[in-house]
Amino acid sequence: FGLALLAEHEAEERGEVWGTPYYVAPEKLDHAPEDFRSDMYSLGGTLFHAIAGRPPFEADTASMVALKHLKSKAVSLQAFAPDVSSATAYVINRTLNKDPDQRYQSYAELIEHLEYARSQLGDTASGPRKPKQRVVVEGAGQQKAAGIMTLLMLLILIGVGVAAYKYRNNIFSMAGVTAAATPDPAAVAKHLQDDFAAARKQIAGWDFNNAVEAFRKLDDENENDGQPMKNWITLHRGIISLLNENEPDASGWFKKLGQYSHYSNDLADSTLVKFFAHVAETMTAHGPVKPDQASLYASDNVEALGPFIFAMKDWDLGHFTEAGKLLGQYLDSDPKEPFQWVADYKPVAQVYSDSIDRYEKIAALAAAADTPEKRADALKQAQDLQAQSKGKMAEALGKVAGEIQKKSASEDAAYNARMSEAKQQDQQALGDAKSRYAALIGAFHFDEAKAAIENAAVTGPEGQQEKQILLKKADWLRQFKAQLIQDINHYGYAPALFSRAGGALPEGPKTASDAGLIIQTQFGPVPAQWSTLTVNDLFAMANQFAASMAASAPQQAAERQWLAGVFACEEGLTNQGLNLLQQAAQTRDEYKSDLTLFSAPQQ
Repeated sequence: FGLALLAEHEAEERGEVWGTPYYVAPEKLDHAPEDFRSDMYSLGGTLFHAIAGRPPFEADTASMVALKHLKSKAVSLQAFAPDVSSATAYVINRTLNKDPDQRYQSYAELIEHLEYARSQLGDTASGPRKPKQRVVVEGAGQQKAAGIMTLLMLLILIGVGVAAYKYRNNIFSMAGVTAAATPDPAAVAKHLQDDFAAARKQIAGWDFNNAVEAFRKLDDENENDGQPMKNWITLHRGIISLLNENEPDASGWFKKLGQYSHYSNDLADSTLVKFFAHVAETMTAHGPVKPDQASLYASDNVEALGPFIFAMKDWDLGHFTEAGKLLGQYLDSDPKEPFQWVADYKPVAQVYSDSIDRYEKIAALAAAADTPEKRADALKQAQDLQAQSKGKMAEALGKVAGEIQKKSASEDAAYNARMSEAKQQDQQALGDAKSRYAALIGAFHFDEAKAAIENAAVTGPEGQQEKQILLKKADWLRQFKAQLIQDINHYGYAPALFSRAGGALPEGPKTASDAGLIIQTQFGPVPAQWSTLTVNDLFAMANQFAASMAASAPQQAAERQWLAGVFACEEGLTNQGLNLLQQAAQTRDEYKSDLTLFSAPQQ
């Protein structure tokens, strides 16, 4: 089969090749790298010879120059075996392509195409064979009859010629009109393609009603049922029916697609033929399409359209989870030319996908709703989406809303009774804790104040919320005290201080600890517990430290303003405290949401 290597160096010098020249691959002649595709070429040459009765190339010499010239030409099996099927010729011609990259890239692909060609031969071989024609020798009577018929034919031809000459002007003018009226096939094909593209854009733009009419006109324009345009039109009429949620009508179109799907036996059309056949079969089957049925479809060619079509069927049947997964497959696809337009429907698919996501979240929210408030929220979301939906999605959301309402009717009364009882108990527990909290923060015992709130036993949502707010404020107060101690020890504080009894405290340098102040006098250190100091003095001290660093360290100043503001609000200096809180929130955004925890005093 020409697989032998070139002979030794002397043969190369003479420009000759060792091996059967009919079957040797062109790359061997060019000393190019060889692989299994070279063997495939030799196999193709053998099959060509077997079918056509002659090799693909004939040469009287094994000259390298002559062989290169012959093998640079394209091969056509049907030129020497005109009765061979187009599928068989396609396989053999492809194996004999001079470019290895244009041959089959695997034996699996070659075997598949050979089997396809064999199956087509099986279909055509089942019909009756025509009998061969026989040669019959004429007798004398037959010769006489033939002569009379010949004379009559001559008379008729003469009459036609005279008439044609007489009416030649009219005949040629009509012929011109007829010729002028004959449409150009290329122009007709381009017109259909343009109208097809325009109709697809109407689908992509959600103009489904006009798309119905556009594809109906396309069907009329495609008078000769040219393929594959007929199948594309039929498939899209089915898609539009699905988008209009008319599943029975869609089923009818896909049934017709199945009847038209096998429109070609040409191997070049095999992928498209299989696609139409598989889609028709899947869409006319009962029940929803499982996502794993579409996972085998390629994502970079025409097959990428399959998951979108299947998703629309599942949507119309109310199987939204399956539809969502199929839409995800389509949205992840990347079809290449000439089927890049398959991706044009992604905006439509994205809307459906988003609706399914919202539906599934609402359904999960409704299933987990265990309070009247949560059920009310889930019900509102279900009704809002239901108002924006139609068909099966609207029905499904209506069922979700109905289930929420049924659950509320049976459970909310008992729930509200339990919550009312818990609220009363929480109010009692928090009332006691808040009384201890107020006394302790009045004495500047902020750690003990936090502990009093932590020990309050509350169970209801409102009580828990109020408890968390008080704990948050207690933490800020503890930070206020720690920061004030640190600032006094670091910066000192010179202004005079007064006790709550009204007397002035001794003057002198001050240090601070968790227990209180230590004032150094000429007579020795004088302790002053925090509880003996006035709220105004402590607020003034903290405010002064914050103001002193406003220019050099605004973030640190804002933190001190916030803590001083909390202290003032909790100790009764509400207006002064709110001013500081607002100033701090202007510098640090994280404080803005907490401003709502403090309210202005009622007038």
